[in-house]
Amino acid sequence: MESSFNPAAYSKVSAAGLWQFMRSTGRRYMRIDNSVDERLDPFRSTEAAAQLLSYNYRLLGTWPLALTAYNHGAAGMRRAKESMGTDDIVKILRNYKSPTFGFASRNFYVSFLAALEIDSHPDKYFPDLKRAQAIKFQEVELPTQAQPAVLARTLKISRDRLRELNPGLRSAVWDGHRQIPKGYRLRLPDEGNAWTSEQLAKRMGAEPAIRVAEVERAPSPPPTPAAVTPAAPAATVPGPGSKSAAPPAGAINTVAAQIESAQDVKAVAVIGRPAARAQPVTAAQAEDLGPSLGPAIETPQSADPIDYSIAANDTIAVAADETLGHYAEWLGTSAARLRQINKMKFKQPVLIGRHIKLEFDKISRDNFEQQRREYHRVLQASYFAAHRIIGTEVHIVRRGDTLWTVTQHAGQLPVWLLQQYNPDVDIGEMRPGVELVVPKVEEVTANG
Repeated sequence: MESSFNPAAYSKVSAAGLWQFMRSTGRRYMRIDNSVDERLDPFRSTEAAAQLLSYNYRLLGTWPLALTAYNHGAAGMRRAKESMGTDDIVKILRNYKSPTFGFASRNFYVSFLAALEIDSHPDKYFPDLKRAQAIKFQEVELPTQAQPAVLARTLKISRDRLRELNPGLRSAVWDGHRQIPKGYRLRLPDEGNAWTSEQLAKRMGAEPAIRVAEVERAPSPPPTPAAVTPAAPAATVPGPGSKSAAPPAGAINTVAAQIESAQDVKAVAVIGRPAARAQPVTAAQAEDLGPSLGPAIETPQSADPIDYSIAANDTIAVAADETLGHYAEWLGTSAARLRQINKMKFKQPVLIGRHIKLEFDKISRDNFEQQRREYHRVLQASYFAAHRIIGTEVHIVRRGDTLWTVTQHAGQLPVWLLQQYNPDVDIGEMRPGVELVVPKVEEVTANG
C-alpha cells in the first residue's frame, strides 16, 4: 500500500523500501548504516514489517488497529482507542478527531481491505495475470569484508547479478567507496556451488588483493528482484491529487460491504499500471514512481507507544529514564519547586507511571512536550544505533524480581524499552505472577 510494490521507493519524509520504514523505526529490526540499508531489501524488510505488525497487535489487541498503527503510530492508536473508549475500528474511523489523524491514517485500514480483496481474487480483476517466478537463492555469512569486484570474480558470477540479489547494499559499496561488511548475509544464486562461510573464506584468501582504485566505480541500476516485481498492475490507494484510472467496481463493493461508506470514511482502491521504465536509482526517480501513489505517512512513524502529552490538569505520567531534573530543565524551573507543588519529600524518587503536576509560567505546554519527545527520540536513536530487536520472550515475575534483575537478565535491557513492550503494566511496582513481554536484543558491531 505505501510503496506501490516498488522495493526501491523513497518518500518525501525519508521512508524507504517496500514497507516504507522510517530510519528510526527500521533500525529497531534492521541494519541501516553507511554500507547497508536493509529497508531496501524486500526480504529483510518484510521480516522487519512482520515484527512491527506483531508488536502493534500485542499493544493494541486487534488487527485493524495494528494495521492502522503502521501508518499512524502505536501511541497515536492507543490514544484514539482510549479517547473513544473502544477498539471498534469503524467507530474510531468515523468519530475520532485529532489534528494528526488525517486522510491517510483514516483511510489506511479500508485501503488495506481493498488491496486484500484484489490480492485474494486476482483473476477476477486481472484475467490475464502472469506471475513472476520467485527468486531462488542461498545465503552465506561473509567471513571478511570484501569488494564486490573481488566477490564477483571469486564466485564467478556477474557483478550485476550480485547486486540484483543484494539490494540492501548501498551505492557506496557498488561504486567502490565502501566494502561489503564482514558478517553480512550475502545472497547468492541457488545454482552451482553450495557455499559456506568456510569455503568462501578459503577461496577469498587465495585471491590477490585489489585496490579500491581498481574497482569499477560506475554503478549499474539494481534490477528489481523477481519475487517482488509486479508482473501485473498493482493495487494502490491514492492520496489527494493522485491521477489514476477508475477502480474495478467489485473490489470497492466488497470493501463497502465490510465497512459502510460514510463521509468520514472514504475508501477508493485504484488500479495503477506500473510505468514502463527502468527501476529508479535515485531518491528523486523512486519518488516519481512510488509512494506518491499511496497514502503517505502523515505523522513521523514511531513504534514508541508511550504518550508524552500533558493531561488537561497539567500532569504527566512519568516515563522510564525521566527525572525531576529533566522536568525542571524543560520547564525552566527548579526540582525543588516541583517537589513543593507535588508535596514530595527531599530525595523522594519519581516512580514510573506516577503522575507529576507541572506549572507552565515560563514555557508553553507545546514547548515542554517537544523537548520531552526529543529527549526520548535521541535516547532511543542512540541505543538502536548499536542494537536491534530479534524477538521476544515472556517473563513471569517471581518474588524478589526487580526492574534491575529483569533488565540485567535480558542483557542490560534499557528500562524504557521494557516499558514500551509493556505499556499497560505498572513496572514501577511489579508483583509476582505478572507477565512481562521482554524483547530479545542483539548488539550490532561495526562489522555486522
